[in-house]
Amino acid sequence: MATLAQHVQGGRMARVALSMLAEPNDAATGRVLAQVGGIETRRLIESNDSVPGLARADALMWRERLAARITPDCPTG
Repeated sequence: MATLAQHVQGGRMARVALSMLAEPNDAATGRVLAQVGGIETRRLIESNDSVPGLARADALMWRERLAARITPDCPTG
């Protein structure tokens, strides 16, 4: 199955996809987005790489929460 990163290309589209996955004012997503930008934030959701700005446990919970919202029929996934 294709990853979110393969479906959504470019910084603007990455931010659009993130807005569909994260709740408004999601502090964790905002912190990561501010540090690495939209494209990298989008990629980090589906990777096992360390997440800048988040402790390991926080990154695991963040990934689990956002990745659960990515479905094959979703325009972002």
